Amino acid sequence: MLRQKESLADDSWAPFFDTLPDANNDSEKLEGCFNVIIENLSNLHTALLSCTDGPQYYFQLDQAKQVFVPENVSFIHQFFRFSHPEVPIVHRPSFNPHEVHPVLLMAVFLCGSMHAAPSDVALSTPLLFDLAEEYAFNTLRGLVDKYVNYGVMETDSMVELARLNQVLQGALLMHGLQFIMNEPQRRERNRDRRLPVLVSTIRKLGFANARHSRVPEGEPVDWDEFILKETQVRLGIWVFLSAAQQSILFNMPPSMSISEITGDFQCFEDVWEAKTAGHFQALIDQGRGKRTASLWQCHQSLISPTWTSPDNFPLRSLTTPDMIVLVLAFSTTVTSARLSGTLPLCASTLEQALDRCHQLWGGIVGGKDPATLSENLYSRHFVEAKWFLRKVIKTSITGDDPSGYLGEVGHMSTTELHEFLKLSLR
Repeated sequence: MLRQKESLADDSWAPFFDTLPDANNDSEKLEGCFNVIIENLSNLHTALLSCTDGPQYYFQLDQAKQVFVPENVSFIHQFFRFSHPEVPIVHRPSFNPHEVHPVLLMAVFLCGSMHAAPSDVALSTPLLFDLAEEYAFNTLRGLVDKYVNYGVMETDSMVELARLNQVLQGALLMHGLQFIMNEPQRRERNRDRRLPVLVSTIRKLGFANARHSRVPEGEPVDWDEFILKETQVRLGIWVFLSAAQQSILFNMPPSMSISEITGDFQCFEDVWEAKTAGHFQALIDQGRGKRTASLWQCHQSLISPTWTSPDNFPLRSLTTPDMIVLVLAFSTTVTSARLSGTLPLCASTLEQALDRCHQLWGGIVGGKDPATLSENLYSRHFVEAKWFLRKVIKTSITGDDPSGYLGEVGHMSTTELHEFLKLSLR
């Protein structure tokens, strides 16, 4: 989910930085927020040490005090410049480090550290990732128990619901951060322990079918309420996409089905990034509000025998990020068909659906400079993902896979996938 070397960031993000914290002006407030994180990590570490059968993670208080300091506030800036454009689950305009849950602040800070200029502090932050991950998921577990098991989900205030969203955002970010570390033990824990928690949480909270409230045409839309619900929409989609990614990488059955994702599609980027309530309302008045076509409806359209043209696709005004979401979501159908032995029966339908994705893509990028598109990360992702799925379908039918990637279910590393790609490119 998160990349260290590539980003979609450009100068268009510069106007958003003026509301991010400044070490000189916000030093005292930031120090207080960071002290809470340090204290929580320290307390958790002490508690884990007292459990003989519990996980033991590295933690040095002095090191944590060198990392979580206002002077490193640039880590937050780096997150919004590099990670956020690729995984837009945090509402940047309303992100306030002095008010958000410590779990989210910690996750944003640590993710941003991966894009910071090399320094002793930046290079040492990965030592804290394991304990930070444990802290995020422990906190998430406690909140889910409170909101779901005790039946107070519907009656709590928007503030408390926002806090729940923030903890889930933090846990999902830590999940992605740990994955890019490319360490077998971390990836195995991510896949076998953390991903099931994220999936279970999405199901318990109903985020996979989250939908915005209906507001009569012409009436103003409450910005805070919209962002609260949109965050849930995005969390439902991005947990599903994380599950889809793990399914591809390790050749294992998807832990979520696309038929579960029946909520709204994520809103347009300009609506999500609107800096003020006034700007947001202006976009709503232009008809750029919620998008009610779900991922499941889009999937059904792609495989429908009655497809006529891209003009009838349920999701309107498609963007290049939309297409990445659609093709990655579609990968779960390919994997499920292959692992259940039904792929030979539906291969032509799946190939046809990929052809339709190509038609939709052409409607977005038609007329654009090929050289520019080749440099665009979304464009490369889409082309590569579509090629990969076609190759998987073809190879699954012929059975010609010397890499062993398709032959065994549930690999412990990505070695088999890399070998499959290498042999396929010959």
